[in-house]
Amino acid sequence: MTPAPTTTELLHAHGHGRARDYANKILELATSDRNYADSASASFAKSYVPIQYLTAGSDGLVWICARKDASKSARDTELLLAKFSYESLRPEVLAMQNAPDHSLFLRPVDFEAERYRWLVMPFVKGTDLTDFQWQMVVKLATRLPTSFVFHILIEMAAGLATLHDADMCHLDGVEQNVYLDAEHPSFRDYPGVYCVDFGKAAIGEEVHPTAGFAGPHGILAADEAYEIESAFKGEDACILGDTLHYIHHSNEVCEIPKSRTHRLLYCQCKNSLQLQNHPAEGLLWLVNSLTRTDFDWPGIEKARKLEFIKQHIVPRAEQLRELMYQPLPERWAEAGWASLGLNDAKIADAFEQCGKRTFRCYDPRGYNVRAVAEPEDQ
Repeated sequence: MTPAPTTTELLHAHGHGRARDYANKILELATSDRNYADSASASFAKSYVPIQYLTAGSDGLVWICARKDASKSARDTELLLAKFSYESLRPEVLAMQNAPDHSLFLRPVDFEAERYRWLVMPFVKGTDLTDFQWQMVVKLATRLPTSFVFHILIEMAAGLATLHDADMCHLDGVEQNVYLDAEHPSFRDYPGVYCVDFGKAAIGEEVHPTAGFAGPHGILAADEAYEIESAFKGEDACILGDTLHYIHHSNEVCEIPKSRTHRLLYCQCKNSLQLQNHPAEGLLWLVNSLTRTDFDWPGIEKARKLEFIKQHIVPRAEQLRELMYQPLPERWAEAGWASLGLNDAKIADAFEQCGKRTFRCYDPRGYNVRAVAEPEDQ
């Protein structure tokens, strides 16, 4: 029997083949600076057991792990995610700690306080939007319900608008960083939504500088300060539009008629008429207008796009999610979980390997940076 593909293999199959390149790049850096890599691995291995390599980002690798005192059963083990970076994770840790209390964001479980080389987060049993779309459209040969796209819009827009109210911007809400929690649905059988990876987040005066704030190019005037805020918050809106377009595109919704003017469409959306009479077209217009940085909504400032959506669009989208609701296939969550191949034997083997060999956190193979395995340092 052919083994189930891993998450990384799914990413490669769907056109996101950078994970392996990132992993090789980080491994090369770690190999050139053995002391740094070894000390990071040793500090992590004091409290945690690496179970399986998951994926790579531009600044580090992500592993599934568990606490050393955890159960060795796949059913009972509390799984966690560990991120290792060759650069300091301090900005990401601070952003996660300062993010407002909202269901869209995860809190850090643990991190290395000395040099911020690793960060432990809750593990979301489900999949990201990239894998989800691949499983639904390719493996299960089904269409994504429009009500589910409304679901992502509602969860993401409300959370990001709350983040903006706290003078923070995520700036990386792409589909690979939007995770679906199969164990904790937030609407009927629709999974809870998390926006992860605060590595590019901006906080405080980075987002909302006051007039007279000393920036990298000198003292800012009031209009310059506002332009910075608009650029940051407008970017979050554009990225949300790209993410919605990514999952909505698989349904092959037709473009709206060219004869309708932007102002008319704006007025219809503002009064919920477009979403009420033509929900698919109204949603597509909203997605297209979000992704266009050169398009200014009449009367709406760039920095207030998500606030406007939260106040005027989300309430109607919630009604449409209810009216147009279609259940998801029951198999989607298990398909994503099965691709990891986690079972009692694999978890027990991870605990055994951790006790016998030295873990290398910057190597996807875990223990094979050097040709010959070394006994763990005493």
